[in-house]
Amino acid sequence: MKKFFAVFWAVTVILGSLLAGQVWAEEPIRIGLQAPITGSFAIEGQMAKQCVELAAELLNQEGGINGRPIEIVIADDASNPRDSALAAQRLISQKVVAAIASYGSSVTEPAADLYDRNKVISIAYGATAVRLTMDKERPYFFRTCGRDDSQGAFFAKFAVETMGWKRIAIMHDNQTYGKGVAEETRKYLEPYIKEGKAEIVYYDAITPGEQDYSAA
Repeated sequence: MKKFFAVFWAVTVILGSLLAGQVWAEEPIRIGLQAPITGSFAIEGQMAKQCVELAAELLNQEGGINGRPIEIVIADDASNPRDSALAAQRLISQKVVAAIASYGSSVTEPAADLYDRNKVISIAYGATAVRLTMDKERPYFFRTCGRDDSQGAFFAKFAVETMGWKRIAIMHDNQTYGKGVAEETRKYLEPYIKEGKAEIVYYDAITPGEQDYSAA
């Protein structure tokens, strides 16, 4: 799942982390970063960590926030829901005032519930499922990337109106993000299909990790 790190970087510039060697008169403001530092999506977590550290260094070089440094507390959720809840609990217990959390909708969901229950602001940088902001109220939850429905609407319009494609195939990996965007794209293609401007000639899921996709 591609994430919008330019936006994420802008968010984390506001947050920042503690600059090594700096002498501060005030106590630091603690911000949590919950990310898949290990596991199958570790590359995403490592990139998030690097973005936060870079933004932190720049912010603290300018004197922090009102003279207070920002200290980042990192919790690894290994990109699975069970560890996500544990990671959120660790950050909450360490009295973070906000958390950047997390990557993946199914991983973000249990953490967002815990942060919200404890009135801790959480900002997801890689969670697009519509249900996160539709199925229940989470007043302390925010995200920096477009939802599945907005992405699906864009893809449908781009395929038909910009590219002029009439025969469209949609393939997804049956995981939360891929399936969600595929379903929303199909939904937003319906008006074009009814008008005879496009048709879906293939819609199916593949199994990640297979060696041969020739049948599909």
